[in-house]
Parts: sequence; structure tokens; C-alpha cells
Amino acid sequence: MVGAQFIEQQVDLAYELIHGGYGTRAERIGFDLYPYTEDAVAAVRRSVIQWEFISDIARRIDREAMTAAKTTADSVAAYRAFYQALGLTPEYEREIIKRFERV
Repeated sequence: MVGAQFIEQQVDLAYELIHGGYGTRAERIGFDLYPYTEDAVAAVRRSVIQWEFISDIARRIDREAMTAAKTTADSVAAYRAFYQALGLTPEYEREIIKRFERV
């Protein structure tokens, strides 16, 4: 099912598709699923829901920050933009750092 593996790459794919204009002319994503042991309808439904979730994460990525990171091959900045879209805000980072300052 969509998102079962390589979620970072799938978010990046969604990011590139969105910013490349894919879907603006009614193009659709297809799923290559082989639900031998699962309910086929449930597997497709879950994949659609997870793809939409992945796409929503991709839409939250700061495009300016990600473009700058990719242009300069700055993987730290790219991961920062990616994880901020997942909810790792600067405030939360400071909270994590404080945990280690107490040790």
C-alpha cells in the first residue's frame, strides 16, 4: 500500500508532482497494488487516503526553503523543511535541545 515504505521519497514525489503541475489537467495517480492477503477494496481505500495525507504533507513543505536546499545540495536544510511539514517546528526543536541541556 502507498506509504508502507520509503515515505520520505513518496513525500518528495508528491512535492515534485504538485509543484510540477501534475493533476491540473485531471491527471490521476495510479496504484500498483497486489492485495493477495488483504481485502482489495480496503487496500485501495487505504492507499488513496494515505496518498492524500502524503500529498498534504508535501503541500506544507516551505517551497522557498526546499528550493534553496536542493539548489545548494544542503541536506540538513532539506530535512529541516521536510520535518517542519511533519510538525517539527523551531519551538519544538528548542524544547528538545532544552532536554539535553538539563543532563
